[in-house]
Amino acid sequence: MDVHSKITSGLLEKVFGVKDVFFNNGVVNLLEHLENNNIKNLEYRFNNSQLTLLFDKSSEKTIYNQLLIDLIEQNNIVHLTPNDRIYWNMERDMFAIDKKFDVEGKASANDVKYLYNYISAKQLNISTSEFYEKFKTYAATINMMERDKVFIEAKKCFMDSGDSFKEESKAKIPIHMTKQKAVKNFAAYFAKGELLTFDSKIHQFEDGGYCFRDRLMNKANCIDKWDALIYWYGSRIKRFYNASYYFIYFNSDDLKALKTFKACFKISNDKIEQRMKDTDKAIKLPTNIDFKDLSRDGITNRNFYISNSQQEFQLKFFMFLFSKIYHIEDDYKNKIKDVRKKRRKEALFNSLRHITFVTYTEDGPLKSGLSEYTRAYILMQLFDRLITYESSEKEIYLFKYLAELIVKITIAKPSKTENVNIKRFTDNLLNFRILRKNYFEAAYDNLKNDKGGLGKELVTFENVYLEFIGKGRKEMDMHKLSKKAGDEIGYFSAKIDDKNLLFKLRNVKNHGQLIAYFKDFKFIVLKYQEEARFTKEFIEDLQTILEELNECNEDWELVRDYIAIYAIDKYKSVNYAQNKKGGR
Repeated sequence: MDVHSKITSGLLEKVFGVKDVFFNNGVVNLLEHLENNNIKNLEYRFNNSQLTLLFDKSSEKTIYNQLLIDLIEQNNIVHLTPNDRIYWNMERDMFAIDKKFDVEGKASANDVKYLYNYISAKQLNISTSEFYEKFKTYAATINMMERDKVFIEAKKCFMDSGDSFKEESKAKIPIHMTKQKAVKNFAAYFAKGELLTFDSKIHQFEDGGYCFRDRLMNKANCIDKWDALIYWYGSRIKRFYNASYYFIYFNSDDLKALKTFKACFKISNDKIEQRMKDTDKAIKLPTNIDFKDLSRDGITNRNFYISNSQQEFQLKFFMFLFSKIYHIEDDYKNKIKDVRKKRRKEALFNSLRHITFVTYTEDGPLKSGLSEYTRAYILMQLFDRLITYESSEKEIYLFKYLAELIVKITIAKPSKTENVNIKRFTDNLLNFRILRKNYFEAAYDNLKNDKGGLGKELVTFENVYLEFIGKGRKEMDMHKLSKKAGDEIGYFSAKIDDKNLLFKLRNVKNHGQLIAYFKDFKFIVLKYQEEARFTKEFIEDLQTILEELNECNEDWELVRDYIAIYAIDKYKSVNYAQNKKGGR
């Protein structure tokens, strides 16, 4: 077994070292629990590489059960739902209606099924039909709305699919019990014996990859109950989540660094509450990350809370993480005078170089998986460049704009339509790939669905991003020229109120078609001489673009994309200004 045990000075030692992300988190989470709760007859030691529990052998079962029950109780893993179900009240020897129990993060329906005790018709020494008659007598005493619901449930308990009565031993309903009893039942179901069969109740990471599965699988297909306890402490609590499908865990081979980092971020398992502006009613959001902390960076859009893919959630999380670190550093350098606070901040920064980030995605049975993000430090450098960007012309908050861009791309499509573009955009940014195609798709979505543009900050953001990912001067120059050309084409299209010029750009599929587009554009300009007041600079820029295209046919798509992106944005802004009786 993975757990290391030995007897020292009459005490049994259980030693838990560094393993995978869930085990490491379990060690740190258990340590925090021990620091905050006095567990009778239990001592412990902790260092960078392991946690050691020391206790008398005779106390082992009691200590283990307490630690498991504490985990379940304190984190509300077994909880009552708003929904009712029928029970059998043993004390009153009759039926009862009370709330159903459920299990947070359950691996299967068995997790709920086996926390109940059941009683059958056979145990009551009556037939199934008599049991059902007792139920009908009881049901007549309850209100009509409840009666309809419990009759449906009772039918499942007493009858098979053919509407005939079940055998007396199989006709059973759960026994009414307290939450405390449900917790104990759940703990007993989870941990039976010293070695536990490796199955879905041990973990729900069926396809988690080598860093988890291979460490647990063995010839006996079992796991030591203490190792299982550590995994439960590690996988079920103190992780960032979104919509119960995407989770992010801190990880480190240095357990002290991991402890420091988790303590500083104070990860809550509770959902964030958001107050609605129109009703002033508080609603719970399906995440435990409070993105309101980003308000000090000007990010206040409430649409930023919800993510529909692992990539989107991950990028938003790293923006949240960077903002916290950035402002902690600012506080640390400039504002904090208290020596102890300074030391705590310093400990956080020292621990950062030891931390990695693991995303767990639960898409359904046998489709879950893990991915470890190893480029966090580089991403933080990008964010730092965005948040500290300075322009001689005006203030441009590019870190804030990135958040706005994420929202703009998200809402470019109707809410009931799947938007794969935002998933691709966030995935590309996380991996420092080209974003141009994502702007292109979002721009046409905006044009088609009559949504707002991508924003005037896009050109600056793209310049900074292209430079950061190491694109050459030629590509950056073509971006600059295409932006100018796109602005003029978009302005002209708005003045003659013709979207076709923009949609024709989307239909350009090769170098020759792009050249043909520019020739057609010249003829349209001749038709609208009065509106076509192009600057000398535009004529020169367009000529430069054509010359570049003649020299390098491969650049046609880059030129088409950028011209279309900025033409659509200019079209929308001019069109909006004209509707408001504004000007260019």
